[in-house]
Amino acid sequence: MARTKKDESPESEKDDSIKNLMSSLMKGYSDDVFNSVQNERLPISTGSLLLDYYVKLKTGSVCRLCGPLESGKTSQVLLLMSNYLKTIPKSRGLYIKAEGRLSEEIQARSGLKFVYSEENWDYGTVLVLETNIFEATSDIIHSLLKNMHDKGEKLVFAIDSLDGLILKKDYEKSAGENVQPAGVPKMTKMFFRRLALPINKYDAMALLTSQYSETFKIDPYAKDKPQPVQGVGGSAVSHQPDWIFEYGVRYTSHYILEDENAKPDRIKNKIIGHKVNVTLRKSTNENTGLKIEIPIKYNQIGNSIWKSREVGDMILALGLVSRSKNTITFDDGIVKEAKENNLEIKPELVGEGKFYSYLEDNQDVCNWFYNKIKNTLS
Repeated sequence: MARTKKDESPESEKDDSIKNLMSSLMKGYSDDVFNSVQNERLPISTGSLLLDYYVKLKTGSVCRLCGPLESGKTSQVLLLMSNYLKTIPKSRGLYIKAEGRLSEEIQARSGLKFVYSEENWDYGTVLVLETNIFEATSDIIHSLLKNMHDKGEKLVFAIDSLDGLILKKDYEKSAGENVQPAGVPKMTKMFFRRLALPINKYDAMALLTSQYSETFKIDPYAKDKPQPVQGVGGSAVSHQPDWIFEYGVRYTSHYILEDENAKPDRIKNKIIGHKVNVTLRKSTNENTGLKIEIPIKYNQIGNSIWKSREVGDMILALGLVSRSKNTITFDDGIVKEAKENNLEIKPELVGEGKFYSYLEDNQDVCNWFYNKIKNTLS
């Protein structure tokens, strides 16, 4: 059917009144509308070669780390915070110590500079804010995000943990008074309603830890079973984060020993590390449900992830060596490629222990493989 004159609407005759109205409205609500804020979404390393392959973490993200006590959550939070501060210029860290636990040992191992006074809060440092009052935490973060953005600065903050936060009115009640039920779910919903969009648009990063919920057992001898990640914080804390890392329970089978063929002994066969099991309970790249094992080395400053051990695991997984009984042999092409880069690789090693020790003792070889694997995976 032929178009009539009535159907024709030249560009010059279009009514722009709605566009003009919207423009006026957006200017009027400029402090509340984020369309004009351009975020960069810069990549931040997790510190793990394998985890970086599956987790494409970027600024503007909310990360939740959950699991039982002493499973590695706080160490990973501090590592992520450190990598953010090293990557993003003019950035500062804020650590909300809601549970009153941040030992001197873990501070020293993290390699971060912690300060307890705002006067010493320089770029690259972490200010420890000792409060568990929800309103104070939310208000301070909200104010910092906007003001730091206006000054060209960036913020990474951690709340350790969500379980430790309490509403001010509940804090001021006596022990005998009723505290509001479902307090944590309500607080997390309020928190994300207020801060989720500013975190994203201002290229900040939020790191939130939480515990499993406890269950009452009728049978005291029944096997303990960790609760699912929805156990703490309600649906908001499961829905809003970009990434949810669930840390598994540590068993004796996860220990890394001086002699892995013998039983652990405090004197004769010390535990020098362990393997952390991390399950991606939520991801932005369809890797939800993936389980990853990361080696940790004890008493290591900075990154506690055992680099040479992880490189060794990746070399074995990617088939860069061949195995015959107890002998590990590097591929001829790998040996040749390394030689072309002025690096001599011992072509054959007897035993897995010798293989890992070789990478640990020869950091130039370890670093060469690390960069090669990183480039291959990327």
